[in-house]
Amino acid sequence: MTTTLPKSTPKHARAKKRTAWVIALTTVTMVIEIGAGLWTGSMALLADGWHMATHVGALAITWGSYHLADKADFRRRFTFGGGKILSLGAYTSAVVLFITALWMVGESVHRILHPVELRPWEALYVTVIGLVVNLLSMFLLGGHSHGGHGHGHGHKHDHGHEHSHGHDHHCDHDHDHDHKHDPGHAHGGQDLNMHSAYAHVLADALTSVLALVALGAAIWKGWTWADPLMGLVGAALILRWGMALMRQAGHELLDGRSDRLAEDDVRRFLVAQGLAAPCVHIWQLDNERLALHLRVGSPAGSPAPADLRGEILRRFPVDHLVLELSADPADCPLE
Repeated sequence: MTTTLPKSTPKHARAKKRTAWVIALTTVTMVIEIGAGLWTGSMALLADGWHMATHVGALAITWGSYHLADKADFRRRFTFGGGKILSLGAYTSAVVLFITALWMVGESVHRILHPVELRPWEALYVTVIGLVVNLLSMFLLGGHSHGGHGHGHGHKHDHGHEHSHGHDHHCDHDHDHDHKHDPGHAHGGQDLNMHSAYAHVLADALTSVLALVALGAAIWKGWTWADPLMGLVGAALILRWGMALMRQAGHELLDGRSDRLAEDDVRRFLVAQGLAAPCVHIWQLDNERLALHLRVGSPAGSPAPADLRGEILRRFPVDHLVLELSADPADCPLE
């Protein structure tokens, strides 16, 4: 049997290239904002600069995840092609977001308790530059921040075998494993790796906007306390984004049930074929490929395994199918 590894998709190649451009832009702006924040005494601007520094690291993680996913020797080491590296990159970026937000809280509280001299006009100019860079970065990443519908690569390989297992119920099993990439299936999930990069850039843009609000209040009303206060507001929003991204990426890393295919839909189809299915497991191999494991009863008159397998692959957006036929599927050992 020859196993065909999933290939890198053009969408990932484009995302990798655009991420590299955003890393370059973010690095230059980071240096300018940190220097200007120290010079002007603006907490909002300094927070924006250090926040951007963490995003440079997070964006590098995003780029590195795509780079590894592109390498055949990396994909060959993992049973399902190592696509979970993208979810791991997203989870790591979420942790960076979380830590950055906590740092912003601590620094803002410190500035409230120990105010420093603020040079609002100088800080305002640099903040506008930072915001422009953030908006440009969002434009570069925006079209790829959510996973769209992808197409396969037009190859398929199946392998099946029948054998008897010594389970307590002494039943025979017919196992069929299918891996397919079918151009007829247009499906894809959310690319959390790119979504995490977009979240970091969006958080930078938000911090810049809040810095502008705080600096405007300091210039026209003399409210210098608004500067660290906006740091707290920004930190709260970034914490919320980081936690949401962490939950999503963690769900994929732990093979959580995918919402791209409902178990009830699969069960209804099997019941219509005269089959019972105590085991229906659906999970994501990566942001584009879906896996399905079925353990179904095979009474007399039920469809032949090859026919059932073909119909499942035609009906549902599945890239990897494990079909287990049993004369007595009364239990589900994986649950």
